Amino acid sequence: MLNQSLAPNPVLSILSVGSRYHHRSGGILNDETMNKYCAKCRAVKDVSEFYKEKSRNDGLQHWCKDCVGKVSALRGKTPAAREIMKKYNKSDRGRERMHKYDISEKGRLASRKSSARERILHPDRVSARQAKSNAVINGTLNPQPCMVCGNEDSQAHHDDYSKPLEVKWFCVTHHWEYHAENASG
Repeated sequence: MLNQSLAPNPVLSILSVGSRYHHRSGGILNDETMNKYCAKCRAVKDVSEFYKEKSRNDGLQHWCKDCVGKVSALRGKTPAAREIMKKYNKSDRGRERMHKYDISEKGRLASRKSSARERILHPDRVSARQAKSNAVINGTLNPQPCMVCGNEDSQAHHDDYSKPLEVKWFCVTHHWEYHAENASG
């Protein structure tokens, strides 16, 4: 037990005359060696291993780049996180934020890029959707209510893009469920 308490502590080893402890940044910065303590992995690392953050006393984030990357990679991956995002996106604030993005220059550019990518990667889908839209406009294809719940606000679903006028009609919710169950594009 006594030997363990005498083991070198990486945090204490960087504390010296030139060290500063920054309570707000969660780390210890040694001015002489330019090392900092990561509050997440508890390792002492060079300051180049930390992202900059102006609001912090030492100008650096309190987690190292590796830890920030690991946490960022997990963001939105868990079922609980996805459920939280889904709930937020359905809220007034979430819809307003998405609308602001959609009408912004960045959002319009992203939409154009996505459409161009769709035309290149899936020309059969694009032509089938266009043929369906033209048929609805011309009156040769009439929109139907959702096959599952009868909701009048429905979308056309193509099982086979080579047959553009053979569609199934689903509301948004049941359309997504159909895709999830059948794993079809």
